[in-house]
This record gives sequence, C-alpha cells and structure tokens, in this order.
Amino acid sequence: MARTGFLHHIGTFFFLAAAILLLVVSISAPVIKDIAILKVSLTNKTTIRNSSVTFGTFGHCILDVPPVQTDQDYCFPKVVGYDVASIMEEIDHTSFSKASRDSANRLTNVMVLHPVACVIAFIAFLVSIGATVIGSILASLIGALAWIITLIVMAIDFSIFGPLARVVRKIVNADCLSAHRLSRIT
Repeated sequence: MARTGFLHHIGTFFFLAAAILLLVVSISAPVIKDIAILKVSLTNKTTIRNSSVTFGTFGHCILDVPPVQTDQDYCFPKVVGYDVASIMEEIDHTSFSKASRDSANRLTNVMVLHPVACVIAFIAFLVSIGATVIGSILASLIGALAWIITLIVMAIDFSIFGPLARVVRKIVNADCLSAHRLSRIT
C-alpha cells in the first residue's frame, strides 16, 4: 500500500459511507418494504393500527392493509418509473394538478440513478483504497462524478415528493383529525 496522508484515508472512508447511504436509498420500497424515501401514514378509521404507503426508488408498498387483525403488507412489482400521483389518488382520493402529476411521472424514470450513483461511489472507494498520487486523482474524479449524480438524484427526489408532501400536508391541516402523517427518510 502506498504511503498516503491521513486525509486520503478520511476521503476513502467518505467514499465508502456515500456508497452505503446510496445503497440504502437504492434498496428502499419495494425491495425492502420498511425503508422509504417518503412514507404517508393513513388512518383507516381504526384505533388498532394505521396503514401507510411507502414510496421508494423502484416502486411503493402499502403496509398494514386491512383487515387490521392481520399483518398484511402489499408491495407492488419493482419498476423503473411509477405514477406517484395516481397511487395517492386511488388510495385516498387526493387531487393533484396536471403539472405535478406529469412531472412526477417523468421524473420517477430517472430514479434509476440512485443505484448508478451507488456503484460509482463504490468504484471511487475501491480505486482510493490502495491508491498512489495518480490513483487518488482518479478516485477524486470518479467521486466527483458520483457527487454530481447524487446531487441530481436528490433534486429529483425533492421535486417528485415535494408536491406530494405539500398536498398531503394541506389535507392534514384542513382535517383536525390528522388523516395523514408524513415521514421523510431522505
């Protein structure tokens, strides 16, 4: 292993941490149903347990589906791109503007960049492990590419789930019973 400075090892750790965090987002619902980019809790008019919708990178899950005496979760098939607005409209008859619906539909296709950024960050980690000066420069360039893709994906996540959260929040504020509760993971 080449003699490198202390900062090199910190940078290597950050590449690994970024790859792990991007992996968590990449395996969100429906791959792992309890990890979500956005979670909307529904009341179901029950006192036992409330259903919730978890939105992830490749789809969504509905957790605690009635009847409430059973522990039923339903995850839809994994797809690249899904219709976030239609899902919420079908579940609780929430209405979205045409612009919000169309932009969310198109942008969910780009969420495939989550695993791409994860792989690139991991490659930067691998290159930086035993790197000399040239390897460190190469790892920095690869890491910069992963950073740019991660920024793009983060902006896309905000633009997809921001309007959804805004509409659900309006429902919560209008209804004194708090029909829905939002939980953001990212």
